[in-house]
Amino acid sequence: MLTLLRRAANALLGVKPLREVGAILADGPLHQPLILFFHGVEERLIDPRLQVLHTIMGNFEPLMRHLKREFEIITPDELAIRQPQGRRALRRSVMLTFDDGYQNNATLVAPLLRSLDMPFTVYLTTSCIGTRSFIPTFVARAALFKTKLSACHLPHIVDEIVLTSDAHRARAVAVVSNALKTLPTAQGRDLTSALRTLLTDSQWSEIEEEFRSERMMSWDEVRQVQSAGGGIGSHGHEHYPLHPKQSHEEIQRQLVTSRDLISQQVGPCRHYAFPNGQPADICPAALTELRRAGYVTATTTVPGPVTAASSALLLPRSCIYSVDALHRRVLRTRFDGSQKFLHDWQRSMMTANSLADDKV
Repeated sequence: MLTLLRRAANALLGVKPLREVGAILADGPLHQPLILFFHGVEERLIDPRLQVLHTIMGNFEPLMRHLKREFEIITPDELAIRQPQGRRALRRSVMLTFDDGYQNNATLVAPLLRSLDMPFTVYLTTSCIGTRSFIPTFVARAALFKTKLSACHLPHIVDEIVLTSDAHRARAVAVVSNALKTLPTAQGRDLTSALRTLLTDSQWSEIEEEFRSERMMSWDEVRQVQSAGGGIGSHGHEHYPLHPKQSHEEIQRQLVTSRDLISQQVGPCRHYAFPNGQPADICPAALTELRRAGYVTATTTVPGPVTAASSALLLPRSCIYSVDALHRRVLRTRFDGSQKFLHDWQRSMMTANSLADDKV
């Protein structure tokens, strides 16, 4: 019965008059504190199959102007202070975050948000900063969509990869991306290296030139972002998730290496964003190592509102690219069961972490 009611509520939210009422309510008494996350922002997309992590400025700028008018934009440090104080301290607040460290964060995002006087935080994948490296999942998308091969075998993938149509290539990207997110880091590196061999060096140079959206910042550009009001946090060193297949040593290496690089280049690093950030991508040991490394907050990609009960090391974040999507998210969380799922998951993770710590 509860599932039917949720489906009915979601269906009603798709009706235009009710959407308009919802917009008013979402900006008013029903508003929930949210952390929003983005990756890159581009004026236009060349190939959405590859540029899946970028939104267009035509959607991004109106959303930012709406947030500026209607909400208080806060930083992770402000969130850490306010969250324990409860609902009133968080009321009508939004935190803006950007993952990975794309160059367009410096060239497009920072100038816009500086002009609007809106603070934001960029979580860096530090192995890519100041290098020509791509995020592993982009390597998968580029290699599998651009190779002229009709089939291939890849390490740690059991079945042959078939590439005879766009549908096959899209399916292969899904399979390989999932492997990159679930394998231990060493095997993930093996798979990424094998993917790179599907294209020649000249083809990779062409991709780098064509898809400038995938370029990462230099450390000088990171400092420019910081001077424009952007906080700098860690997104791990190599973008491999901190899931249960990773050893304590590997989890510690990812956290400490990125923290130390950021600290050396721009100052103290106290905030972290989990790569991928879903429940399967985070293990209890990661919480222990986060505390040991001195991180104060850590964000996931599990959607939902921030409450006083939210764990500071398992904060929810919502991926929202338009004003309409913002309103739908705020309202739907009232009916779709996501708040209960979020709280139950956070509680179970903190309990598991406490039990694991007791055994150490």
